Amino acid sequence: MVTSTQPAVLTETLAGPLVRTVTYTVTPQDSVRNIPLSSEFALKPPVMASARLLAVCEWPCMDLLRERIAAHECSLGASQCLEHLAPARIGTQLVITARAVTVDGHHSSWYVEVHDQLRVGVLVARATLSFAVVDQGAFEHRLHTMPMPARTCRRRQ
Repeated sequence: MVTSTQPAVLTETLAGPLVRTVTYTVTPQDSVRNIPLSSEFALKPPVMASARLLAVCEWPCMDLLRERIAAHECSLGASQCLEHLAPARIGTQLVITARAVTVDGHHSSWYVEVHDQLRVGVLVARATLSFAVVDQGAFEHRLHTMPMPARTCRRRQ
């Protein structure tokens, strides 16, 4: 049985701003055409999918959090608001800058901007994100002990 430890608390003293800038080149795997959920996605132009853009926005935030939390903790996305403002073609070089807006105990909120490195002044996206830091072992234990919803099958008539 997993015993609960003290709640996860970010160890950052906030002596300076939490900011990270990373670069990323859009790959064919990032294309909206690669989303298998509907054949409609395959009909779209070959541009970066919003879902992949969101993951790219989360990346520098999670890396900064990883540097400030204990090894047994992890950060989980709690809320996301993404504005996908301009297309990013395959091969586009993106510059992603994430800045912590608030850090309060085990919660943090972030503002992220994504710029096209070659098209000066083009803002591809902006996002506001929040994360919760949790004890990963305790979280996974709760996840595995949660009752699964009852499955019901209905026959079509």
